Amino acid sequence: MPRNIKQCAAVVENDGNISKSAGSGDWVDIVGDASIDGSTAADGPDTQTISLITRKTASGWINARGFLFFDLIMDPKVSTNFVVKHAFVRIRTVASDAGDDGDIGRTIKPFLATVDRQTDDSLVVGDYDAVNLNITSVTETVLGDDGSVVNIVIDGNLRSVLQNRLRRAAAGDTGATGHIGIALLPKLDYDHANQDDPTGLNRIRLAATAHATSQDPELFIIGFEQKPGVRVKRKAGGGGFGEVNIPSTSMSGFAGER
Repeated sequence: MPRNIKQCAAVVENDGNISKSAGSGDWVDIVGDASIDGSTAADGPDTQTISLITRKTASGWINARGFLFFDLIMDPKVSTNFVVKHAFVRIRTVASDAGDDGDIGRTIKPFLATVDRQTDDSLVVGDYDAVNLNITSVTETVLGDDGSVVNIVIDGNLRSVLQNRLRRAAAGDTGATGHIGIALLPKLDYDHANQDDPTGLNRIRLAATAHATSQDPELFIIGFEQKPGVRVKRKAGGGGFGEVNIPSTSMSGFAGER
């Protein structure tokens, strides 16, 4: 078992949400068709809350995705040998309206955002589609009642990208690969092919655990410093990884990330 487990944290540098709406068409269009964005509004940066919406409105639809951008200069500092064992975003549910879709309407997952909004620049319309749907957590999170605090787990290949970027930040990279953007999508959005179209109002509002203060959502990372050349065993499942070799000099990017 690894020793010297440490926990570090980063505070979100920028956050917000983007909504897309259409007065007609099908739900699959509003989720997946990048051309339907004429009525999309961007919200951010540094909003007090972010909204996730999958909603039927009269003859049309509205969908909103949330974005969190973290600087990976951690406190306490980590090295380029650091191995991420567990990671999660701690966040508070400010409001949760599941409409007629029950827990499906309140289920979310984090994905890799493929845009860097680390500065004070606001989100823009095109960022709605700046999500890599192939890099995500395995674990889904069902949000609780208003006021409840939840940990949105980062595992699967999203954790691998996080580890790679954390090491880059430790090596002094202050560019896009020294940061990470996390997009929060509702299940009716990311798994729409296997779900019925949303009905009624499915709206989730999220904020820092100390809502109505100047605090922001936090990313917690638990791991350890790995000695060069030592093999790390991870159980299959949570990320689909077997035994992997993580050399301390490896700084190559994860396949498919931007």
